[in-house]
Amino acid sequence: MKNVLMMSALLCLGANAADFSYNNLDVNYAGGEAQLPASAGGDDLDVEGVQIQGRVDISGFLASLSYENGDIESEDGGGGGVDTWALTALVGSHAGLADCLDFYYGVGYSHRNLDAGGSEQSIGQAIINLGLRWAPASWVELNPFVTQAIGVRDDSDLDANNVTTLGLNVFVKPWQVVQPFVGVSYDVASSGDTITEDLLLYKAGLRFNF
Repeated sequence: MKNVLMMSALLCLGANAADFSYNNLDVNYAGGEAQLPASAGGDDLDVEGVQIQGRVDISGFLASLSYENGDIESEDGGGGGVDTWALTALVGSHAGLADCLDFYYGVGYSHRNLDAGGSEQSIGQAIINLGLRWAPASWVELNPFVTQAIGVRDDSDLDANNVTTLGLNVFVKPWQVVQPFVGVSYDVASSGDTITEDLLLYKAGLRFNF
């Protein structure tokens, strides 16, 4: 316990106490690259889309809802593309670990739909999300996180799959109400069946606190 307290003190050295808001709306654009599974040819893919996520805090109880809409295309332009959207709902909580450091978690469910030239497929995944909010200075916040998606419902043509996502968001806080941010995430397929492999995404957006 003593070591934990010392580490917390070092993390907050020179930083003011942070007032983390959990009532917010994030809007971002994401773009990156991935590969088809080897069984499907292993082609390089371009991925892009938008995400909107809202979160509310009711006496320490967190609820969030996010919507993603994007498309996946082959880098060589052949074979057409796939339009995809996903809706994810989570519930959880948060706790302060130090004056400038918070831990949060959420569990829930995600429904994803894919449309490849009029052929629609859908899968369902249970979601576990863990993250930290660290404000080493008053003007910046670092948000490392890990998300585990566990396939619980498959399609007749598309198997449910397990995916681990590792990510980092960086928020710049010139204002309290609106905060620009950038981020990066990497998906690691943890099951034999997967939609894409080696998915690397970069994103940029705005957070609105209320």
